[in-house]
Amino acid sequence: MLGKGDGLAKIEGNRNDLERFQSPLLTLKSKKEIEIYVELKKLFDGIEVPL
Repeated sequence: MLGKGDGLAKIEGNRNDLERFQSPLLTLKSKKEIEIYVELKKLFDGIEVPL
């Protein structure tokens, strides 16, 4: 993955204390990247994941 950032998340129930993740490269154009994130936010708005 050639994303710009990576990070750590504490995921409940995970075997590891912290899980490393890296963001993928979505596009080479930052304006288009913002549009993608806005559309993803709309797509998943209001969706709950059952536990």
